[in-house]
Amino acid sequence: MPDLPRPLQAGHAADRIRILFLIPSFKTGGAEIQLSSLVRGLDKSVFCVTIAAFYRGNDLDQIYENTPDVTVVYLDKKGALDFSYLRRLVTLLQQGRFDIVQCYNQSARLFGVIAAKMVHVPAVIATERTARPLYSSFGSRFYLFLEKFALRKADILIANSKAGRDFAIARGVRRERTRVIYNGLDPARRRITRDRDVVRDELLIAQDAFVIGMVVRVEALKDPFTFVGAARSIIEKYDRARCLLVGDGPLLDRVKAYADDSGLTSRMIITGHRTDVADMMNCMDVMILTSKHVEGCSNSLLEAMALGVPVIATRVGGTAEVVEHERTGLLVSPSSPAEVAAAIERLYCDEKLRKRLAVNAQLHVDDRFSQEAMVCGHEHLYLELVRKHAPAGGRPMADIRRQNESYCHHRAHLFGLPVDRITLDDCIRHFGNVIRTGRRCHVVVINAAKVVKARTDAELRQVIHAADLVGADG
Repeated sequence: MPDLPRPLQAGHAADRIRILFLIPSFKTGGAEIQLSSLVRGLDKSVFCVTIAAFYRGNDLDQIYENTPDVTVVYLDKKGALDFSYLRRLVTLLQQGRFDIVQCYNQSARLFGVIAAKMVHVPAVIATERTARPLYSSFGSRFYLFLEKFALRKADILIANSKAGRDFAIARGVRRERTRVIYNGLDPARRRITRDRDVVRDELLIAQDAFVIGMVVRVEALKDPFTFVGAARSIIEKYDRARCLLVGDGPLLDRVKAYADDSGLTSRMIITGHRTDVADMMNCMDVMILTSKHVEGCSNSLLEAMALGVPVIATRVGGTAEVVEHERTGLLVSPSSPAEVAAAIERLYCDEKLRKRLAVNAQLHVDDRFSQEAMVCGHEHLYLELVRKHAPAGGRPMADIRRQNESYCHHRAHLFGLPVDRITLDDCIRHFGNVIRTGRRCHVVVINAAKVVKARTDAELRQVIHAADLVGADG
């Protein structure tokens, strides 16, 4: 049975909202990347954060364990048929006295919602990150069948796309119990560490090559064979074309064999898992996403768009909410190498189109898919749930919670830059809370000159987007 995490012991969290995030593992995946971004962005003077994973020994374990002011607990599930971890989960829930439990991914949603309701956690949240059923085995079908009943018991379901919300409603979740909070791009994931020329030299790619890239988990859902087939059509037609596939997954060896059989060995680079994703994307001329049946809110699309790489994506799930066809990227039909190839050829032959899509995409991501917007959306929801479920008479933390409700401002966007809608009185209250809690506060004031400069200065844009408070000068 796991030891009680220190931050949950008496006196450590009595004045903060206690949240437990439950997830099967810290493998490299969209949900895991977004959860990491969320917990790092949450205001730790208001929220006491614990994350419990069923399994240990995955790619992102160390990143989570090194996140400041976050407690990580492993429930040490040994295999698919090991259910002894559920006893450890219930013990954690009982001892932690959490205000909110939020469950990510299939098995965590099923068992997490049920266990949290059993021990009377005040607010239970389920997350939906896809837009249709995903079957990989009889076991997954059974999980999905049972899960639809558990999801109906959650107080709120958060989807990362409207398509995901509609999928949840179709499974019996009441619309009024759903929220859409889009993925937010962590500024760290758009940080380039090496020049484009240097990366191309390392990959043995000519500086004048036209690089067709994809960054995905190499699995059936992403349909990497359509990507390779489309790239082959372009490579056979244009000498400058090269193909770059970044990522690992269960189909990696089969994709390598398919590329070899297609005669692409000398003009296609398959890197496997990489941690320098922004550097890889920055050396691409176009980024492709060929998801076959479903997509929620793709992290790789957001990252490419933020870096100014034109994107082509299949029209599935929530992708059409991320990519606006002909304005911020190109949308194509799934499972159609010919249609993907035609879109690539358009971008290959039209530099002006590539530049227009890239500029529009950067502004679009900055405006709608920032980390602060994602974090702020969750924080507002948590405070709403705490107020709704607060017992009569309140708990000692209630006054501090109310004092801190102003820390997450109503934020507007101007030409892709955030501006907080905050009065002088609001500002004074905010700084009073900052001083009382002893936390740091990064303040930026923007004027017309900074707005114009930020359109071409990526570093300035990142500084502005990372600010806790953005005011308008004049």
